[in-house]
Amino acid sequence: MPIILEILPATDARHEAAVEALVLDELRRRIRKRIELMVCQVHGREPTVTVRGRVGTRYDYHVTGCCTAFVRSVKWRLEED
Repeated sequence: MPIILEILPATDARHEAAVEALVLDELRRRIRKRIELMVCQVHGREPTVTVRGRVGTRYDYHVTGCCTAFVRSVKWRLEED
C-alpha cells in the first residue's frame, strides 16, 4: 500500500535527522496499522495516503482511491482516535 510522506524541512536546528527518521517511522507504522487491511469492496484496490507537514506539528492527510465512498472510509479510519 503506497504511503507517501512529504515532510517539509525543519525550520529549527533542534530537529535532527535521526529524530525526524524516528518520527516518520512511527507515523508510517500508525498509518499502516489503521488501514493495512482496507481494500475497496467494489473495486478491490488499496488506497494511497499522502501525508504533508513538519515534524512536531499537525499533519495533513490526503487520500486517493478508486471511488469516493472508499476514500471517505479511509479518511474516517485515519481520523479515529
